[in-house]
Amino acid sequence: MTAEGDNRVLMQKVSKELLSMMQVPSVAARLASAETAASQLAARFAAASGAPLPGAAAGAGGTQAAGGGGAGGAAAAAVALGAAGLGEPLCMDAVRKLLLVREARLLRALALAMRAAPPGGSFDEWMKAQSDQVQGAAKAYAEREVFDACLRALDGAGAGAGGAAAQPAVAELLAPLVALFGLSCVENDLAWFLSMELLPPKVARLLPSQIRRVVAALAPRAPSLAAALGVPAHLVMAPIAGDWEHYNRYNNEGELVGEQFRE
Repeated sequence: MTAEGDNRVLMQKVSKELLSMMQVPSVAARLASAETAASQLAARFAAASGAPLPGAAAGAGGTQAAGGGGAGGAAAAAVALGAAGLGEPLCMDAVRKLLLVREARLLRALALAMRAAPPGGSFDEWMKAQSDQVQGAAKAYAEREVFDACLRALDGAGAGAGGAAAQPAVAELLAPLVALFGLSCVENDLAWFLSMELLPPKVARLLPSQIRRVVAALAPRAPSLAAALGVPAHLVMAPIAGDWEHYNRYNNEGELVGEQFRE
C-alpha cells in the first residue's frame, strides 16, 4: 500500500482500518484484555515497591491469547536479559503489557471522539481535531504488533507449527535488540504512560539507565549485527560505515573524495 510516499497518510489508513475492525472477535478480545493487563501491571508495581520487579513469569498468562502471543518469548528474553543484568526495572512482559494497554486506550479514545463528531463534521474531526490521536493510535498498534512478533520469534512461534524456539546463543543476541526496541517505545511515549498512571515515577526515572545498559551490552556486537543484515559492501556508501577519520581529515564539502571511496 502506498500513499504518495507519505507515511502520515498511511498512518491514517491504519487507524481507519482499526476502527472498522474493533468488533472483529480477535481484535475485540485483544482490546478487552488490555484492562486486565493494566490491573496486572498495577499489582506488579505495587508489589515491587522497594524491591526488584518480578520477572516475566508473573502474570504472563493473562494476555497471552488475546494479546497476540509472545509470553513464551518474553520469558526467553527474561532469561537472557536477566543473565546480563539488563532485565530491570522493566521486564519484557511488562513492556508487552504497557504497549497493549496504550494501543487499546488510544484506539478507544479515537472511536469515542469520532462517534461524538457533529453530523457532517467527521472530516474536520478526523483531519483536524483528532489528527494527533489518529497518528498515535496507528503508531501504538504498529509498535505493539512488531514487539509481539519479535517475542514470537524468540519463542519460535513465528516459524509455523514446527517452529523451534531460538537457540540460547541466538536468544542471547536477539533479546537485547528486542528489549531496546520495546524499552525505546515506552521511553518515547513516557509522558503518556505517566499521565495514565501505568508507570510509577520511580520506575520511569530508572528507564533511561536501563536503556543505556542495553545499548552498552549491544555495542561490542554492533559490527556483527550490521553484517548480519547482508547489505553488499558496494551499497554501503555512508562514510560512517568506513574510515570516517580519513573522511574528516579536511573539508571535502560532504563529497566522497579519494581512491578508497571509488571502489
